[in-house]
Amino acid sequence: MHSKRSSTPWATLTVHEDEVLHVTMSHCGHYISTSSKDKSVIIWKMSEYSAQSIAMFKRIYFPSWDAVFQSLFNDQDSLLLVSGVAQEPYVGEVMIYSFPKCKHIKTVNCMPYDSFGSWLGNTFFIVGDFDEMSYSALIPLL
Repeated sequence: MHSKRSSTPWATLTVHEDEVLHVTMSHCGHYISTSSKDKSVIIWKMSEYSAQSIAMFKRIYFPSWDAVFQSLFNDQDSLLLVSGVAQEPYVGEVMIYSFPKCKHIKTVNCMPYDSFGSWLGNTFFIVGDFDEMSYSALIPLL
């Protein structure tokens, strides 16, 4: 993590066992989510903007995935969208978790396997399916 004023890192998060592919911050500013090739998402809690205030809050493993590409909080920070690729046959998956309890709510497949999902408001998300010529699915949670 870098300060806005300097390119010098002020915190290094070293728990992941492989390359980190995506980092995002919650809208409230108290959580960071890191997605990695080690098949996990780690959610970090920050009490203030200093390296000493960052601690691992929760880790979610995806053992059947090759990598976790992305994780995103919805606008209310009540849900976490996680995108990754499942192992053979390669299929993209988007999973939705409650937050902060991290309880699994929904799984949706997407093609190609390296397409990501995104939030559209607080209760809808979109995923791509390029087999249908730029088709995108708008999916409600309930």
